[in-house]
Amino acid sequence: MKIFLSVFLLLISTACATAHLGRDASGVAQATLTGDPQISAGLPITVALRKVDDTEIRTFYSHVSVSPGMHRVIVDCRVASSKSSTRFALDVDALAGTHYRLIAQLAPGNQYCDAVRIETR
Repeated sequence: MKIFLSVFLLLISTACATAHLGRDASGVAQATLTGDPQISAGLPITVALRKVDDTEIRTFYSHVSVSPGMHRVIVDCRVASSKSSTRFALDVDALAGTHYRLIAQLAPGNQYCDAVRIETR
């Protein structure tokens, strides 16, 4: 049981890890894109980061820091109750120091994702 709990806590803690992409220019703040953990731990709806520009995002990253400017983001939106998964490509014009959150928009009937929107925090 102790081993299971340790592995579970490790998975949860790494699910919030941030991948750093792009150049880290001195004095220029990075923008942050935030999705949901790919290991959902029972979440009913998840929007997981899959790729930013040409870089695939590994399983344990739910946040990505990018340099300011245009980025192509690929995400998977999953609805647990219907076991549906829909892939979306989004173009993001990231501003320095801004945090962006990926939000699922469900289709009527709540069985699949109709779109993914980006909100700033």
